[in-house]
Amino acid sequence: MKRNECFSRSAFALGISMLLLAGVCSAQWSSRGPAPRLGHSAVLDTAKNKMIVFGGYTFDPDSPSAAHFNDVWYLGSAFINGSALSWQEATTAGTPPPPRGGHSAVLDSVNNRMIIFGGAGGFADPVYNDVWVLENANGVGGTPTWVELSPTGTLPPARFNHSAFYNPNSNRMIVFGGLSDAGDYSDVWVLENANGLGGTPNWINFQAQDVSGPVPRDSFAAVYDVTNNIMMVFGGENSFSNTRYSDTWILYDADDTPTTFCNGVGCWAGPLNTSSFPPPSARFGHTGFFDPKSNTMHIFGGYDGNIENDNWVLSEANALSGVWTKVSPTGTAPLPRFDHTAVYDSSNHRMVIFGGEITTLGVLTDTVAVLSNANAQ
Repeated sequence: MKRNECFSRSAFALGISMLLLAGVCSAQWSSRGPAPRLGHSAVLDTAKNKMIVFGGYTFDPDSPSAAHFNDVWYLGSAFINGSALSWQEATTAGTPPPPRGGHSAVLDSVNNRMIIFGGAGGFADPVYNDVWVLENANGVGGTPTWVELSPTGTLPPARFNHSAFYNPNSNRMIVFGGLSDAGDYSDVWVLENANGLGGTPNWINFQAQDVSGPVPRDSFAAVYDVTNNIMMVFGGENSFSNTRYSDTWILYDADDTPTTFCNGVGCWAGPLNTSSFPPPSARFGHTGFFDPKSNTMHIFGGYDGNIENDNWVLSEANALSGVWTKVSPTGTAPLPRFDHTAVYDSSNHRMVIFGGEITTLGVLTDTVAVLSNANAQ
């Protein structure tokens, strides 16, 4: 397996933290904190105020499989500052997915089902293209139960460090990019009946590799405007050429049908013109969220030759007509990191960031931090 440049170092970081971003008048960091992993997934159940974390690994994708996880954790009262924050490990039924990191997870909140795709499993380079559903994902109303789906159609190549989004209006999951031993990808795949309900799940290759869009990449930040069915992508790297990117793209009609999907050549627009307003530095392993109320894309952290903890905002994000602006919250900032996760509650302008690699000097446990006014520009 080809690893990125940070993963090939002799010393690895194990930073785990959470950043709670609360919607008040100004942005400000403060501290608290839990326990370490990176390359995990996290989704947010806003109705029950729970962040659901699955899997991850302790060193890098090439670590022994014993260093990879397939456990499920809940962060209760995820957006409440103070002692109400609580972690609980879920007791699940069914056969769980093999341990992995670099996978994707999406949440069908209406049916309380979390959908897992892909990831890397450790020694001997097992890279996956399987699909799993965790029923009763938030643990409310029944035991969380793992079920493996068996989609029809041509399966996507196995991959990790890709992106995935769920469209509840169409019950489709959109997958873009990532890497495997075969290289990096720039293809787009859609899984119909993604939650396993209402029909047989079926894979469709909506855009072939290297067609009218971003060059192949992994470990980028991608966000999704579900109302307008638009995906936005920033940065990432090609792990095989060790090339980092700072370009911004949008994909219109992200889960459209093959017959109407821009005549088969993809509905990509980009890259964003940054000649007047420089973008964030070329990086990978950062996180992002989309705020539909302000039509902004936000990114935090990542690796650009250094491990970062900076915050950037893109205006007019779903139209690719805005500019990137660096935001500098007051207070004590969280430690720099990459390969962490982020979830965002748009109703309250709050985000939780969890985990990630924070240093190349050894294993550290980071703090929990609170950032006020997460969508500040």
